[in-house]
Amino acid sequence: MSSYNYFESLRFDRERVMKKNKSRVNNLKNIKVIGTLKEKNKYNYISLKDRLVNDKDIIIVLDNNLLRMDVLFEVEELDMYLDDYEKYISFFEKNKFKKKYSKLKDKILLNIYKRIIKIYKYSKRHNIKIKDIYLINYDKSIDNNYMISELDHLISLYLLDNEKRINYIYDYMCDYLDQEFINFNLCDFKDNKCVSRRDLECSGCKNPVTYGCCYTKGRVCPNLINSRCTIKSLPCKFFTCRYLEKRGIKYRPWDYLMIRLFLNYRQMYILDQSLYTPKDIIMNKLLKKNSFDYLYNGIKKLAYNFNLF
Repeated sequence: MSSYNYFESLRFDRERVMKKNKSRVNNLKNIKVIGTLKEKNKYNYISLKDRLVNDKDIIIVLDNNLLRMDVLFEVEELDMYLDDYEKYISFFEKNKFKKKYSKLKDKILLNIYKRIIKIYKYSKRHNIKIKDIYLINYDKSIDNNYMISELDHLISLYLLDNEKRINYIYDYMCDYLDQEFINFNLCDFKDNKCVSRRDLECSGCKNPVTYGCCYTKGRVCPNLINSRCTIKSLPCKFFTCRYLEKRGIKYRPWDYLMIRLFLNYRQMYILDQSLYTPKDIIMNKLLKKNSFDYLYNGIKKLAYNFNLF
């Protein structure tokens, strides 16, 4: 990838990650956003750094400042580079994918998630209930709703069994990617021709290819009926053509923290390669176990415990 393409990729990554709040965060299942914290003697208020004791039920207290990217020096540094490509071209020539907004986001979320799960596991061993998770010092003028929401989804996934968890990830990622492609108008269809086809095909073609990625191997995908997809294929939603990738726009299963946390390499490969395949068939593949899964999950657990993940 050229230095300019890396610049484009990093700029797109900033647009995806550093999202502006449109309103107060809502639709949370596990986290309650509150104002001031009122003491309740029958509960232990536990922050992520407190020593755990097993005499009372627990309320986990998160400070909103833990879920902020705007205060990171690394973010300020990346912003500086992005705002003046010509001046800092040497940075883009040397770093490639070493620095990325999404990696910084995932590092923050993973650290908080692991500490919360440690409290959940302690509580289970000592027969303690976690009554709530409170988020304090919330300020809707701070643009971190997306961080709070993603953490809430990670906690939901932890609390589900394997089949429901995989189904949750599948549906969530389908909705997320649909919204991404709509928000950024990535394919930019006009007269059934995507931006890639319009830019790359000769203007005088008698039979110009339409339907974008849904046209493959000399035919339109049979799942496309009346210009609408009739299946819910997550691999199709992950797919980005070479035209978009050259502009630094790429989506892959392993780019997402929830997928790396809860799925193994074989399952990620299925989500990357099973194009034009309905959800029920993909789910059967994802849920099918083999000996490699147990080995991979064992290695992954060790990496997780030693903070290598």
